[in-house]
Amino acid sequence: MDLGQLKSAYQWSEVINHMRRALCVGINAYSFGALHGCVSDAERIASLLTRHEDGSPNFECRLLVAPNGAPEDLVTRAKLRQEIERLFKDKAEVALLFFSGHGTENDLGGYLVTQDAESYDEGVSMTDVLKMANDSAADEVVILIDCCHAGNLGNLPALDNTKALLRDGVSILTASRGDQVSVEAHGADLFTSRLSFVILLTGLVWTFFGALLLRQVVFPILILLLAIPFPAIVFNQITFPLQLLASRMASMILPLLGVPVLQEGNVIELPVMKLEVAEACSGIRSLMSLFTLAIFYGYFLERTTTRRVILALASIPIAVAANAIRIVGTGLCVQYWDPVKALGFFHEFSGWVMFVISLACLYLIHHFMRVVAPPKEVIA
Repeated sequence: MDLGQLKSAYQWSEVINHMRRALCVGINAYSFGALHGCVSDAERIASLLTRHEDGSPNFECRLLVAPNGAPEDLVTRAKLRQEIERLFKDKAEVALLFFSGHGTENDLGGYLVTQDAESYDEGVSMTDVLKMANDSAADEVVILIDCCHAGNLGNLPALDNTKALLRDGVSILTASRGDQVSVEAHGADLFTSRLSFVILLTGLVWTFFGALLLRQVVFPILILLLAIPFPAIVFNQITFPLQLLASRMASMILPLLGVPVLQEGNVIELPVMKLEVAEACSGIRSLMSLFTLAIFYGYFLERTTTRRVILALASIPIAVAANAIRIVGTGLCVQYWDPVKALGFFHEFSGWVMFVISLACLYLIHHFMRVVAPPKEVIA
């Protein structure tokens, strides 16, 4: 055996005898607010840890990601907790945990959010993770957390404590404080650059053509703001409450139509199957589309600002109600017709139908406004 082979054999035995273990978790697929870079981050971390620069083995890495090509294989609370316990349980030189995904907090502390999260049961408690790290048999424990409110990992709310209680050998690195949120940087939030374009355009019109022309084109410029997608941090805060609202409304209506239901967060459990109100079914896209059309409708058909604002605001409850009715229709089809067809063609087609009905409701409200309070005629 030459020197190189002897060195390689020694390094391999060193890894076996002083095992370095790592658990790399990345979750993109959430029903209430999908992320985009978490899986790739976990895969890159695992790739870097697996081997040294010279190719010799380093960490034994366990990769836990979603999506992973198997839709039924979810990263649940039970699975994530089991994997973390397994990571910290046995003797090791180094045990490293990397988590990238959603994080949240409530009165009981912070949570690493899993795919089966629901109200008051969001995922794995950060307090439990800290306890498992402190009790670990590993010589060194390293925890890297890339999510919102990650700093709660070092807080013990039961003691009203703002400092981490860590044993020797435990190191924690978080992407945010306990009261902060984290935002994906690459491709996720171009909100400020898009907003700056509208501001720049306003300044150019004012500079080269004057305030008079700017007042004449203020509506086309301001309407561009509606073309800017919400930043992810705002979008996620809106969609999940809309999902819960739509689920709650559908769960109230379906029993009146003879369909017993059990609502658990954004999941409606029917006798036949579970119906999940996913992010795409939150109604946010149809709401924004109807709201934009209502602004155009009011601008061209009404002269007073008050009536235009009323039409724009009326589009919000119309869109929410239409989305709830769509979910009710899907639930009825699942129960009394064919679940496969109900969640396929009918679900997609009903979205278009409900949007047309929403436009008709907006027209009826406008007609009612004109009957109740006719617009004053302008005398030239």
